Amino acid sequence: MLICVICGSIFAGSLLVANDTPQPSDVIIVIGGDHKPERVKRAVELYQQGYAPIVIISAGTKVWEGDEWMHEAEVMRRQALMRGLPEADLWLESESLSTFQNAYYTKAICQSKGFKSVLLVASAYHSRRAKRIFQDVFGENISVSVQAAPQTLCTLCWWFQPDQVSVILYEYYNWGRYWLGIRLSNETPPNNTQLNNPYNRSGILQKG
Repeated sequence: MLICVICGSIFAGSLLVANDTPQPSDVIIVIGGDHKPERVKRAVELYQQGYAPIVIISAGTKVWEGDEWMHEAEVMRRQALMRGLPEADLWLESESLSTFQNAYYTKAICQSKGFKSVLLVASAYHSRRAKRIFQDVFGENISVSVQAAPQTLCTLCWWFQPDQVSVILYEYYNWGRYWLGIRLSNETPPNNTQLNNPYNRSGILQKG
């Protein structure tokens, strides 16, 4: 029993990570979470390697950046432009306040553009749950694969890193809520008016 607990603890981080072999897709979707640059970096790498012609940044939470509050999508947009992503190929979605809403809002965009395949970029420990949520929301007509960021994370080392312990515990808590069907208010489907509005909260037109 003790051995099972120890093994479970060691591999707890690895079980949260999904990392598919990247395939050519209609669009890359990178979701927010902590406005660190790893996810944007991976999304730009995939774009530059030719896996998709469009990148959608989906992140509506407001964060403190420099000396002002702004939508995380804008922070990530600046990171992407600094890494060489052409602004014409970069679309923003800044309504979403959860992974479920990331999926709901970007699904509406994908449907309006006729996209059939999505390459999702999420933080490593969030990648498996993010993929599952996107697959649930997108359904069978839009395929979803995922890339974890960063790619070089040591998933067996988390219990030596205090800042990662809280991330792991939080993910398992959210997996528990997911399986029990418990949804927070910001995880419910937006109404049709919100989904059909071509402008996000920051007033940036969803290009394309």
